[in-house]
Amino acid sequence: MNYYRNNNEPPPHYAMAQYLLSMGPMPPPTNQELAAAHIQQLLNQGAFEHTYEPGLEVEIPAAPVAETESTLATAATPVRLEFSINGVLPGDFLARVCANMDVSQADAKLGWKASTNAERSLARPLHSDKDVKAAFEYFRPIISSTQRTKKVHMLVVNLAKPAEKVVTAPKVTETAYCNELNIVKGALACEKHSGRNQWCFVRRDDEKGEHCVPLGLEEITLWARKLHEDKAKGPEECELDDKCLTPPKVLHLDELEKVASQREEQNKTQKRNNAPDIHVHMPPMPVFADVLNCGPSNDHHGKRHHDQLSEDNESEDDAPATSIAEVLAILHTKMPDLSYPQYEGALRKQGVAYAKNIDPSDRDFLVKDVGMAKGAVKEFLWAAGKAAKSLRKGKKRARVDDGGGKENE
Repeated sequence: MNYYRNNNEPPPHYAMAQYLLSMGPMPPPTNQELAAAHIQQLLNQGAFEHTYEPGLEVEIPAAPVAETESTLATAATPVRLEFSINGVLPGDFLARVCANMDVSQADAKLGWKASTNAERSLARPLHSDKDVKAAFEYFRPIISSTQRTKKVHMLVVNLAKPAEKVVTAPKVTETAYCNELNIVKGALACEKHSGRNQWCFVRRDDEKGEHCVPLGLEEITLWARKLHEDKAKGPEECELDDKCLTPPKVLHLDELEKVASQREEQNKTQKRNNAPDIHVHMPPMPVFADVLNCGPSNDHHGKRHHDQLSEDNESEDDAPATSIAEVLAILHTKMPDLSYPQYEGALRKQGVAYAKNIDPSDRDFLVKDVGMAKGAVKEFLWAAGKAAKSLRKGKKRARVDDGGGKENE
């Protein structure tokens, strides 16, 4: 079987070496060699000496064409060689091995180990004539041993690392501006408002002076992306810097500051309204009576008071509801292209002034009556429901029970 790459390419350089070393078949002749042999055959037959009788035409056969069957040998298929190590020159041995492995002897980094060695054992070097002699000396006592029952093979491998693949450039994703994100986080870290995913931009105003504008993870990520895109334009057109003294225009700090102030005022109101009610139950006995001798009370004062507390807690709290303007401002900060504040007038005209007035199941009302885009309805309902839910969580009161109907002593 001839090992060639394809029919169009000439035989590889090692084909003749394999034939001369008795390690492969003779390579087939080329078309040029066949043509030269055909001409030589005609000369030997006297076709050009005019010795034939006039009138007779000598039929000159056409020159044959070389027909080869090419097969590509894969590197995954092991090559097995059997020969006697007696009288074999080390250089000849290395030439045979490299020819069968289809590698250059100068670039190859050969190593060997016996078939009796462990599978994960390291291969010994096989670069020079000295290494070949050492390998032969290792196998001579094994071959001459009379106690050997299994065949022992010499495994030769190429330890040279293959060419590394070309690493393509990373995709333009969030990892592209990871350095800018760390810079923005470090520059906008606030000592007064420390917390998870919380940063502040110190804004200087003539009326309020220096005050903090709280920023979340979404605003910080947007700032980092704009900083990365601004650096790509060049130093001449760069408007942002690593000190983060000038915010990008897409953040809308005025709306963020307005939402933050409304949220802070709402939190203060909820804290005042969520103060726990403390109820002290005095026993119907003299103040100086012996506490240890007091038995359980027979009246149902504790039970009546517990029922009264339950009725009071079931009543609705007086905490202010979240306005619809605040919900629209929050959505506009996150998705400015949808322009949510434009729907405030239509919502108030329909009597929707607070977040709790929204019916989550009535989507047609928002599309037909309010004129809201269908793509903006889902986020609006989610934000309104979240605002109403956070307000309900703030209405819980701390209770002091009377111990299952017993008087507190």
